[in-house]
Amino acid sequence: MKELKQPWINWQSQSAAIQLPDNDPLRDNPLYRRVIGAENLETTVRAQINRWTAARLEKVTAGGIVQHPDHLLRQLFTTTTVNLTSTATQSVGIRPGDEPLRLPMGFWMNNDALLDDLELEVEAPVPATTTALYAQSLATFGFRLEEKAGNFSRPGDTFFAFVVPEAALEDNAVVREMGERGLISPKFAACALMVDFPNPVFSADRARLMRYVPTTATAADSLGDRVAQQILAAAGTLPADSPEARFAAHWNLPERHLARRLLRTAHRLSEEGPGTDHHQGRLRRLRPAGRVTPQTVQGHEAARVRTDPARHRYPRHRRDAADE
Repeated sequence: MKELKQPWINWQSQSAAIQLPDNDPLRDNPLYRRVIGAENLETTVRAQINRWTAARLEKVTAGGIVQHPDHLLRQLFTTTTVNLTSTATQSVGIRPGDEPLRLPMGFWMNNDALLDDLELEVEAPVPATTTALYAQSLATFGFRLEEKAGNFSRPGDTFFAFVVPEAALEDNAVVREMGERGLISPKFAACALMVDFPNPVFSADRARLMRYVPTTATAADSLGDRVAQQILAAAGTLPADSPEARFAAHWNLPERHLARRLLRTAHRLSEEGPGTDHHQGRLRRLRPAGRVTPQTVQGHEAARVRTDPARHRYPRHRRDAADE
């Protein structure tokens, strides 16, 4: 299940029900009669991912040694898979002049990890775009739903507008579990995720930091510090805009200042106008997958996350009852 968050695009749910004609034979199918909402499936999937991740980390850290550290840290520095998220607005009802579309935060940053798990205290505008630009983009790029095998094609967007990839629960769960078990510190995770953070998935800059991750057996309790020191040593010989130097710049900040840097960049993203290089680049990356990125981002609501800046441990993840 990739669509883990409301409105659970393409799933029967409290946000959208399957609509069948009265004479559709599927109505008599036992599976259809027993269908439940994705809001229930989400709880099950999240619980099982968290349970599997805890069991995995328990096994690979047994004895205090991690045999393959790169197998774990690739889920921090690279994208092993993605989830899909969208707005809560049905695309067919969107008209130019309507209220702005509030875009998914997960497209612009790994908010689940940075704000929820690491609890950086940030008060940033939720990205939004005008409905006029959204409609114009659909037409400009010939956006359509297509099923080549059945010769089906229909102009327009998916049922819920603006479906985009975001950081996967599977990756974030591993990062969170590593923090809880002392393999890495919250500061290490934050500094890594803040490198190129406006690109929360498929970041070549963050992936470059994998070269400093050991591929042989390493003591679990020194893993994060060992990698950090390797990156910091390399940063001194590289340009200021290199991934290593950006990691080092975050590392050398007082912990409470990390959230301020995140906030400044988030505000800059929200204020960029149409046609900026940043948004054009995102648009080009999405086009081959059939996604259209509206280019204007405006702030309308505040996303507020509060925490104690003095905390030195990961907050225990909120677990559903099914986890117990």
